[in-house]
Amino acid sequence: MKRRDFVLASASMAGVVLPGLGRAAQPCPPPQVSVSGGTSATTNCTITTGRSYSTNFDLTENPLSEAGTWSSIATPWKRIRTTGGRAHSTAYTDNYDDAYAILSGFPPNVQAEATIYKASPGHEVELLFRAAHTSNSVRGYEVLINVNGGGIDIVRWNGPLGSFTPLPVRTYASSPVLVTGDKIRGRIVGNFIQVWWIPLSTGIPRLLMDATDNTWTDGQPGIAMYAHSPTVLTDYGFSDYSVVSI
Repeated sequence: MKRRDFVLASASMAGVVLPGLGRAAQPCPPPQVSVSGGTSATTNCTITTGRSYSTNFDLTENPLSEAGTWSSIATPWKRIRTTGGRAHSTAYTDNYDDAYAILSGFPPNVQAEATIYKASPGHEVELLFRAAHTSNSVRGYEVLINVNGGGIDIVRWNGPLGSFTPLPVRTYASSPVLVTGDKIRGRIVGNFIQVWWIPLSTGIPRLLMDATDNTWTDGQPGIAMYAHSPTVLTDYGFSDYSVVSI
């Protein structure tokens, strides 16, 4: 996506989906009991378990698939490939056609996290939330991270190529200049999106920004990347990724 100007201002197995892991089931609340102790009422409760997925991108694939776990069907959007334990773009982005891949089977509310690698200056790596695609459209929410000069923002993809909306954000810390090993975490619950930076040096999550938007209420998590010449495509991207339902 060409949001560059405002951005600069502001398990060892390949991916495995593990139902029931990543978030423990929450117990039902106890029955409601009157103060006098004379009556009680049963509280209806449905226990749900989390769904999680993690990958170290240890397969060599073009495009990223991991046995059909990832998909990318829209054109002219580019694809993600994996080599040497890293995910990166297959090609330079020409006109908002970022390389992307999305998962399936997740509910709307999730938390995702990915580790950055950066061997030389690059452009954007991106976490996607509530993404959905057809043969000629991709929509959802994007947390974009500029891996060169710093800059993080939240953008809504509206579907058609070139149609996107930067969301108004509340910022809590300045955008970092990322180094290899830093992590980016995003979370979406209801209409609320949050972004954290987890520096390699401390491992302590630092809340960077949040935003609110009511447009997309369903869709899948995923990843995306913006690459433009003369950057080296294989010199920046993600070295792992994980997501869990909330």
